[in-house]
Amino acid sequence: HSHPHRDNNGPTPSCEHNESLLTVISMQNQNAAVEAITEVLLFEGLAVRRKKRWGITHPRQHDDPSWLATQQKTIFTVKNGAITYGVKQKRVDLNDPGLTVRILSQQMIFIGNPNGRSIRLYLTETGDSPQRWAEAIRHGRENRFGSFAPIRQGTNCKFFVDAKDYYIQLIEAIQNATKRIFLGNWWFSPEMYLTREDPLIEAHRLDNLLKAAAERGIQIRVFIWHCLPEVSIRSHMVTKHLNSLHENIYAISHPFIVPPTFSHHQKFAVIDDEIAYVGGIDLAFTRYDDGRYLVDDEDGSIYAGRDYQNLGQHNEKNGHEDEEVEDRTETPRLPWHDVMMQIDGKAARDVAANMIQKWNHAMDGLGSHPKGKIHLEFLDENIAISPLRDVCNRDTYPGISCQVLRSVAKWSCGLNGYESSIYESYLTAISRAQHYIYMENQFFQSSITSDAPKNKILEALYFRLHRAIRDKEKFQVIVLLPMWTSGKLDSLACTYVLHYRYRGISRGGDSLLERLHADFSDVNLNDYISFHCLRNWGTLEGHPVTETIYIHSKLLIIDDRIIIVGSANLNDRSMMGTRDSEIAVYCEEEASTLVPGQMGGRPYPVSNLCRDFRIRLWSHFLGIPRNDPRLIDPTVGYDLWIQHSNWNDKIYRTVFNDDLPELVRSRAQMKEMPPPKQVDTSHERLLRDLKGFVINLPMELMIDEKVKPK
Repeated sequence: HSHPHRDNNGPTPSCEHNESLLTVISMQNQNAAVEAITEVLLFEGLAVRRKKRWGITHPRQHDDPSWLATQQKTIFTVKNGAITYGVKQKRVDLNDPGLTVRILSQQMIFIGNPNGRSIRLYLTETGDSPQRWAEAIRHGRENRFGSFAPIRQGTNCKFFVDAKDYYIQLIEAIQNATKRIFLGNWWFSPEMYLTREDPLIEAHRLDNLLKAAAERGIQIRVFIWHCLPEVSIRSHMVTKHLNSLHENIYAISHPFIVPPTFSHHQKFAVIDDEIAYVGGIDLAFTRYDDGRYLVDDEDGSIYAGRDYQNLGQHNEKNGHEDEEVEDRTETPRLPWHDVMMQIDGKAARDVAANMIQKWNHAMDGLGSHPKGKIHLEFLDENIAISPLRDVCNRDTYPGISCQVLRSVAKWSCGLNGYESSIYESYLTAISRAQHYIYMENQFFQSSITSDAPKNKILEALYFRLHRAIRDKEKFQVIVLLPMWTSGKLDSLACTYVLHYRYRGISRGGDSLLERLHADFSDVNLNDYISFHCLRNWGTLEGHPVTETIYIHSKLLIIDDRIIIVGSANLNDRSMMGTRDSEIAVYCEEEASTLVPGQMGGRPYPVSNLCRDFRIRLWSHFLGIPRNDPRLIDPTVGYDLWIQHSNWNDKIYRTVFNDDLPELVRSRAQMKEMPPPKQVDTSHERLLRDLKGFVINLPMELMIDEKVKPK
């Protein structure tokens, strides 16, 4: 994991001259072998032939380019999942399905692939067992779902629903950092306040928070998407501002070419390689919400300036914090729902590994920059654990098996292929579900048999539901989506997205519901699967107004035993690996810590983490206490989703009548709609009878709009 150009502010591994890196990495047990070889193979290392043997050495001793030039024939590089060697830089791809790993002697391991390329690795002056190294190489290639990271047992986890609690925890983590901070986002707003006290706390403004950490000597690296000029998140403005704050803050946007085809969509934070946060929440305007899902804030006491936006009317707009975007007296705010997961230990280190790989790949392609080319390396694991974990691990769930998953490719992190482990995990988890599936996602673009979209998550869902209906199982699926994706409903982009969504759900002849109905015409499919949105109301100028709640989360919960939370949308861009870069974490409680639960009216061991996460969400959305016994069994809670959604739909349609966008069947109809009528205040009595926020996903939205996207 070494590189000739180092971050000189980071610690230097203890490594004497001529001592090989294999010697530095202790191989006391199999797990250590796996971790060591993963670091060596995923990141950068140089190997030189010494005394007619291949050995891996620390490159800091050989920074002199003239020395490297004299050694071209005897150097190979371990980089981005492949070993490159020789003057012509031949490659042995470590992800090749046909790769063979053989032990030739007590000091030699053979690695080869079907095209005839091979390499011999010598263990020099280590005394380590070649069997351990060979198994570690094989294991590193065979992580579950094809992930770069293995399963990490004994992880402490904590979930966050909506941004308020996550931001508060992140402030505490940043303030207690002792070494370095990694931040990766699609959108980043340095002038955003992470808390909303009255008055606002200047120390909690994001740029002030990072600057204060940098002044304490903390190294801060920020990695964001280099957006198109047409996208108003202004990545160039963000990096310029951050880099001006302090010499210890280095921010880049990637890729460096414009226009890019796809985006960096990962959302993560890593503190000291010990604590990491993964999910869907950007550190940006509009993302803050405290779970009240307010649609009004006329005095700007909570959502000041650019933080008050309605992304149902336009796309994200970055800029200075005090600049107004909407007329608060006329336009309701679009509330925002999202989730994050905190992990620690080796799982957090895997999130750091992801950042190191992406950052170093970007550095390799970086031109001139005022801060130079500074590559990253791992922190020394032998450094004593800081008090950070004590601060952040309050109220966590212990004993969780976690695995970090990704969508990455050559353009995004330099792989010689691609990784789509998030996609593989979705397919596996859905097909193996026994009792229920709960899904939240910003998108729902998949297919069963067609070529577009390419991902087959919908196919996995179809086959699992087909089996449940055929065998008369008690099995249910809840899907929570936004009414539509960001932007104006009558825009061509939104129309295209809705076309693909409904072609997968209920339209076009080959959708999920149409196929299941054809297979089981006498079955009420609503007993097995239901689709929902969220909606809230408030007052502007004294009169009731309403707005949908934007679902930005990317969450899958299975059987109260499995959680997948991350940044990946349910579409080809996020799932296929070669397009947007994404990150997620797969959490599953270890069998010894499962607790008594209920499923389908019968006893069923469940995970505390998964069950509590689900109940936290469901109780809030349904408007009932968390200790309501009906929430213990998800198959009972499923009926509440149906009942409360139907009830709330009736109230909203009574109060707001034809002004609701879910009743719009085409763009032409929308253009002919008169301005919304002012709702009489007497209707507030009805609105106060709403049961939570849930409503049904409208199945006739834009149904008459005929589009055929390329």
